[in-house]
Formats: sequence, C-alpha cells, structure tokens
Amino acid sequence: MSRMLLVMIIMLIPTALFAQHDSIRFYKGIQARLHYGFIFAHSQAVQNTAGAHPRGVELERIRLRADTTVWNICHCYPIKGWSFSYFDFNNRMLGRGLTGAYLLEPAYRIGSKGQFRFRGNVGLSYLTSPYHPQTNPTNMSYSTRLSGFLRVGTSLTYQLTPRWLLQMGAQYQHISNGGWKEPNKGINWPTASVGVTYFNKPFQLPVYKNLIYKISPQKKPYFEAGLLLAAKQGHQLGGRTARTPLIGVLVQAEKQVGRTNAINTGMEFYYDNALKQQLLKDSLPGSACLAGVLAGHNFLLGKFFFSQHIGVYLFNQTPYYNRIYHRWTLKYQLNRHWLAGFGLKAHKQVAEFIDLKILYRFKVI
Repeated sequence: MSRMLLVMIIMLIPTALFAQHDSIRFYKGIQARLHYGFIFAHSQAVQNTAGAHPRGVELERIRLRADTTVWNICHCYPIKGWSFSYFDFNNRMLGRGLTGAYLLEPAYRIGSKGQFRFRGNVGLSYLTSPYHPQTNPTNMSYSTRLSGFLRVGTSLTYQLTPRWLLQMGAQYQHISNGGWKEPNKGINWPTASVGVTYFNKPFQLPVYKNLIYKISPQKKPYFEAGLLLAAKQGHQLGGRTARTPLIGVLVQAEKQVGRTNAINTGMEFYYDNALKQQLLKDSLPGSACLAGVLAGHNFLLGKFFFSQHIGVYLFNQTPYYNRIYHRWTLKYQLNRHWLAGFGLKAHKQVAEFIDLKILYRFKVI
C-alpha cells in the first residue's frame, strides 16, 4: 500500500523533473467500464439508503508509462489520466451523480498477458438531489450539488489482442463535501466493474531487472511550526448561519529514514467557533478548544510532501467526536523555510473539515 501511495504522488510531479527523457516510453489508451454495487449505510443517520444498488458507466483517457526511469523508482508501470463517470444511486432521495476525477494506477505484470493494478481517484461530483428542508429533508448524505470524490480499488486485466485488454475490478467510492455544509454524512458505495482498455499502438509491458539503491545517510531531525485555518458551517438556535472560522497552531518533528520516507510526530491546538455554536444550540457544557497529539509517515518527493497521521485527543470536552481521528495532508515547499498545503481531518469514514496550513521549517543545532 505504501508503494502505491508513493507512485500516486510521484505521478503528480511534472515529467520535467525526470532525467533521460529520450528513454521514456508511453502508451495512450481509452478505458470503458460498467459498475454495479451497493450503498454502505455506515451510520444510523443514513439507514434510509440501505438496500440501494448503484449502477454506473465510466470512460477514461489514460497514459501508461513503461520506461526504466520510473521502473527504478517504483518497480511498476504507472498509469495516469482522467475519468468521467455517471451513477444512478438507485434511491430517489440520493438521485444521480456525474463525476470527473484524476486517476493514478500503478500496474504490475502477471506473466506475459496479465496485470494487477491498484487504483486511486480524486475529483468532483455533481449531484442532483441535495438535502433541502422542504423538498428533500431526509437526505442526510449530502447537502451541496458539488462535492469531493475519492476512490480506491484493484483490478485484474488480461490482454486479448495486441491493443485490447479485458478488465475486472472492485472499488470503494466516497462522496463528501469535507464538512463544507451540513448535513454531510457522505455516500459510500463499493462496486464491482467489468470493462475494456484500448491502446493506440501494440501494447506489451517490458521486463526490467530490479536495481538496488543505497539509502543516503539519514539527515538530522527537523521541526515545523505553523498555523491551520478552516471555515466551517455555523449553527444557531434559529437555524444555520454563514461560515465561521476555525484557527489553530501546530508543531511537529520529522526524521528522514530513507530516500523518500520519513516518520514524524506532533501536536495541534485549535479553536472551532462552529463547535461553540453547536454546544450552545444543544444546550451542552463544553469547550470549543481541542488539542491532540499525532504520529505518522511522510513521503518525501522533491518539493512535495504527502503525510498520513493518526491523532488522539488530549483535550476534548465535547460529546461529538471519537477519541481517535486521522489526517491526510499534501504540502509544497515554497523555499528553504516556508511550506504551504492543505489537509483533511476525519473521524473514521466521516470527514470533519478541510484546512489550509502555513508552516515554517527549521533545524535545532
């Protein structure tokens, strides 16, 4: 799984960052698939979606890279491209969705004609039936027509002819607005799929020998301190209000343990005004301040950093959240000391908010 995530971030880096351009090999192709699945009713609030069986069609424009440069990095054949899909959620309350997403899919050889692939998609979905207090009051899954889309999955392919491949797969898909507007329990639906791939020229994955890299000497730990900012949907006794700020601070320490890997730990503290309004609305005691400690992993890819953290609350005087949460963050190094990025905080499968981060990096001599 870590190798798959590494490849997904590598493929976001412009091709100009790679050397040996004359050896790069590309195959361009089109993929088409049919999907059939079921809604995962993950909480009591969305039990009215249980029993639905979404059906969908999907068309993708892809580009597969099969040169030694990328093979030596990931020992796979990365695929990237764009995906466009249409789903009928088989539930009048949920309606239908049209999605455009970026795809990243490392492929691995199985003999001379087979492949095993991991899949990751991120994009936006246009949804037809958001929550409305008069016209659709029972839809707790989403409340905005435009929401974020995430997908992970696997597939097996078999080469039928020099240009055509047959594909069968399984995916887990999620739609949410990241806490931008409530209600926002999200739509979660696994699907099985069958489809075909067509390449623009005769297709054959080359066979390369593995190269062994020597890991560079480990660098001294470095530290980061900064601000996190978000805007959450507010609450009042008389109804919902406009967006209200969330602001906090964080500090973290990181130690590089390989060419592209680091481990880190840190603490964060923030004030959530939307949480304060929610406590007042529910007539509950508590504090709008939260603090937590985090530990996780970071992929180091040039000026890009992709981190995954598990957090535990040290201070949480509310009844709304589990003690454990998780964070996913993408950062970019602006110069020697400053970084900027954005991240998602979630509790289990429910997203809480998306925040922006400004960080200052330094070392302790």
